[in-house]
Amino acid sequence: WAVPGQFVPEFEQVMNALAPGQVSEPLQSRFGLHLIQVQERRQAEVSRRDQREWVRNVLRAEKTERAYEDWAADLRARAYVEYREPLQ
Repeated sequence: WAVPGQFVPEFEQVMNALAPGQVSEPLQSRFGLHLIQVQERRQAEVSRRDQREWVRNVLRAEKTERAYEDWAADLRARAYVEYREPLQ
């Protein structure tokens, strides 16, 4: 079973539009070419452990994004460009 957010957005968009038993047209994603067939859908309760894991993943992704933004801002702040006139 796949959970929401498990696949890249372009893949999930096509998958979510399919009815059970239906096969998609070929789909190109950054991982290659795909044919998708939805076998079955189910509604399942998400366990406390899975909820905790999902929250951890979201928080980890946010923390990573903030760290990247801070690093990029620091890098831009320390960058120095000097324009020199060509020697005559």
